[in-house]
Amino acid sequence: LPTAIKSFEEADNNSPSSIWEELKKMPFATLEQSSLELIVLSYNKDVETRKSSEKIVEDMDKLGLRPATFGELITLGIIKPVFNKKNESIVAFGTKATLGGDVRVPVLGWFVEERKLSGFKWGNEWNYLIRFLCLRK
Repeated sequence: LPTAIKSFEEADNNSPSSIWEELKKMPFATLEQSSLELIVLSYNKDVETRKSSEKIVEDMDKLGLRPATFGELITLGIIKPVFNKKNESIVAFGTKATLGGDVRVPVLGWFVEERKLSGFKWGNEWNYLIRFLCLRK
């Protein structure tokens, strides 16, 4: 964990990076860079699917995809640090944990000129700007 966190924070020397302390309690493992084939889904025009986390995961399943894990998300943040600057917030539904009193999923985001790993509540209606990270099954 400390190595991946340090690697994330150092991946983009042009922008400050931070990680929500509660998120450091979430288990994960980073992956070999060569094994990543990530897909980013957007539901910005699909209001009905955005209404719940379960609907998005069901849609991924129908497409032959699975939600990315926290390890896959943080690996993306390490190997492509500028990617989230273009995509604002990217969610990994494949890892859930109770953090800060709520069930949350990890989010790689760009907030006020800072790269940030945070946790958003599972189950809420999702904003049209949010992207969802997944992989082929």
